[in-house]
Amino acid sequence: MSEWGHESFEAAADLSSYQYRFVKPSSGALKCTIATTGSKNLGVLQNKPDAAGKAADVIICGLSKVYINDASLALGSLLRSDTIGAAAIAKVVGQCISGMLVDDAGTEATGDIRWAKIFQAEVADTSG
Repeated sequence: MSEWGHESFEAAADLSSYQYRFVKPSSGALKCTIATTGSKNLGVLQNKPDAAGKAADVIICGLSKVYINDASLALGSLLRSDTIGAAAIAKVVGQCISGMLVDDAGTEATGDIRWAKIFQAEVADTSG
């Protein structure tokens, strides 16, 4: 599948427990694996590929659900991946930003699923 903002990659491992988490490139052509803290990500995994070699559908740009692992997130928070590919707040210079939270239930909790605008950027040094 390849439509604007949505691409298909090959899962490098069983990713069935990581739906709506960030994924990053893996070795090999068009392969992906679960993202790590601040990694440069491809986007957000939409399906549950249960073995290496299966299709991994990834939103690379646009709206997607994301798995939250940071209670400090609020509407408009810039997002990065954490150690398990979940959405966490991005605020460190040089960190890869992978999106922005556009859905706010008032209080975020670990394990919540929220909507985010997915894009790729890097936090710039604004100190002058």
